[in-house]
Amino acid sequence: MMDIIIKPKSFISENLKHEYSLKKPLAIVSFISILGGISGFLIMRKLMENLPEEIHSIFIAGSGIGLFFGILGGIVMWAIMAAFFHIPAVLMGGSGDYRKLLELVGYAQVPLIFSSVITLIVIAGFAPNLTPELIQNRAAVEQAFLSVPAFKASKVFGRLMLFWSLYLSVMAVREVHRISTKKAVVSVFIPVALYALISEGVRRWIGA
Repeated sequence: MMDIIIKPKSFISENLKHEYSLKKPLAIVSFISILGGISGFLIMRKLMENLPEEIHSIFIAGSGIGLFFGILGGIVMWAIMAAFFHIPAVLMGGSGDYRKLLELVGYAQVPLIFSSVITLIVIAGFAPNLTPELIQNRAAVEQAFLSVPAFKASKVFGRLMLFWSLYLSVMAVREVHRISTKKAVVSVFIPVALYALISEGVRRWIGA
């Protein structure tokens, strides 16, 4: 599995010789979602330190439900993301199999394991004090986290891993659909850019 990191081109070329299999990619995506859920739980536990003990059980139950839907959401987003990469590639003349692309896009998430682990470690060791009043203000929460140098470093590292993952996705789209690198870049980055713009617009609209 680490070959996708060490020698991605040969890994993808070898993978294309075989029938698609989603077991390992599903494990990768699920593991990343679990790490994200644990990070969220640690932040919740930090908040619970400043809350009355009688409502702790509510937060614990909410964390469990959030973890479940986080894993499910991660798997759904993986499938949707692969579809959004697949459709433009087909429209530009590609002829690859969506299922094979789904598999390789799953493998392309491997760099996010590194960033998720680093984020988890940083949250466990350096999370700032979160009061109930602070948690209601998203900007204040972000400022509290970014005031810690370790979180600034982990944020930069996370973005590097995200771009690495997108680079691997570009290679996957190119090889699966047998299109040019330029078309593969368009197939990946246009959906990602649209998602980022829509997410930012919704965030501003709801005032989050």
